[in-house]
Amino acid sequence: MIFLIQGSSRSWAGDIEHCMNKIDGNPAIYWTVKRVYDNFDNAIVQLIAPEYDKGGELELLKNDFDKLKIFYGYDESPLNRMVEATKDLNANEHFVRINALNFQFDIDFIKEMHKSAKENNYDCVKLEDDYPVHFVGEVYKVSAIRKIKKILQEGNIENPKYHEVHPKFLLMRLHEFNSNYYKPTKNIAKNEVILYMDRMKQVMFSERQNIEGKNQIASGDQLTYHYELADRFLNEKKIINASLLDIACGTGHGTLRFRNKGYKVCGADYDKNQIDKNIKRITDENDITFKQENIMNLSFSNATFDVVLCMETIEHVDPDKSLKELKRVLKKGGYLILSTPQNSTTEQCINPQHLYEYSLEEIKNIVSKYFEIENIIGLKAGKIYFEDDPIGANTMIFAKKVD
Repeated sequence: MIFLIQGSSRSWAGDIEHCMNKIDGNPAIYWTVKRVYDNFDNAIVQLIAPEYDKGGELELLKNDFDKLKIFYGYDESPLNRMVEATKDLNANEHFVRINALNFQFDIDFIKEMHKSAKENNYDCVKLEDDYPVHFVGEVYKVSAIRKIKKILQEGNIENPKYHEVHPKFLLMRLHEFNSNYYKPTKNIAKNEVILYMDRMKQVMFSERQNIEGKNQIASGDQLTYHYELADRFLNEKKIINASLLDIACGTGHGTLRFRNKGYKVCGADYDKNQIDKNIKRITDENDITFKQENIMNLSFSNATFDVVLCMETIEHVDPDKSLKELKRVLKKGGYLILSTPQNSTTEQCINPQHLYEYSLEEIKNIVSKYFEIENIIGLKAGKIYFEDDPIGANTMIFAKKVD
């Protein structure tokens, strides 16, 4: 079998990519490569990485895996990397793509998906879009990725660069392709989940991933996109001269997006050290303040804010206590804009820092207890979503306080 492992030294948001953090002395990407070689006889493995990684730490993997090949190129386009890395393959061949952080991908899933793709001549085989991504990979037909590249070049697809980052969703959606969602024949074994979570604690040892503007690649940066979608929603609602709370603001990147737009913005976070850094770093913004706050026990008076942003936070805290507080500090008719991972299982959190990861129905039910939901977006990956399909790896909810 042919494997392409997609890896990078930094995330789309510009922070250090988690696959470079170490597990038992080796980077996570090492264990992903090793899992392939250990479980698939005569596997042909090629790492595909951005051009900016050429000559960097990824080269060290060749010391451990002498047959490993590495292709560098196309910083913003994993699709182009896949096309170039498979240019010598027959158009009818199939290959497996695995993300470098998926060091615990399920071996049986991959074998069954590859077999199904070959037997049915599928262009793409993948699991459902809300299945925990770190346990999976995809199978592609070589001709399919060449064809989707041409389709994107023709200019008839909206936001083509987004799909160069994650082409699988168009392959599953467009009628030109014969693709299939794989239905798992088993649940991930409990001991595998425990092992994954123990190892993941060495990788995701921080509760947040930061947005570093100098290294950011916008076409795949979902962290920033949450705030972009929030900004778009508020513009459509013609909300101006409003007070806005960005709870769990981190470094304040999202908070700063709303400066000089008529908003009075408060960036709040439980981490006092981070808040102190923000105050020192951001000194010339008259319409922004920073405060240390606990989302489950806010210091603000009732009905203080017109808008509350709660990005990638509810999965870390008690949801009822938090949503009650957010409702309390919102004015009647005010809006809550929330994002959180979407996960169709109940025991397989992607991030060990999370208390719980919600299915679409679960998060809808919880938010609906306190707010009236006006819109839901299911972000597939990166910046990709479809208006008619709320299933994805991340949920964004736009909700109103009505009483």
